[in-house]
Amino acid sequence: MQRQLGYIYTNGPKEFGNFHLVSDWASLRLMSWQNNAATAMCDIYDDKENDHVLVPYAPHSILRKQIEAALKLPYKVLTVSELEYYMYENSYRDARAENYE
Repeated sequence: MQRQLGYIYTNGPKEFGNFHLVSDWASLRLMSWQNNAATAMCDIYDDKENDHVLVPYAPHSILRKQIEAALKLPYKVLTVSELEYYMYENSYRDARAENYE
């Protein structure tokens, strides 16, 4: 894998670094499109110096902060996840060869 420049968690001597994922079992849901499978969200912790710091800009961290803020107000929080995918006629290799952007 090649690291992307400009991101603090993919630069430097540790390359991609070490992360620790902790499952949020309250988010466990069956995957209706896949038999005998389930999905769950995870909190992502950075294991720099083994201090297990929660990554603040991970999607689940952001969602959790927003839910906590909304619950301090007279709101009930309802959320859903969205899975996105893109379909292309060509392979990644063909697209790269054609300088697709």
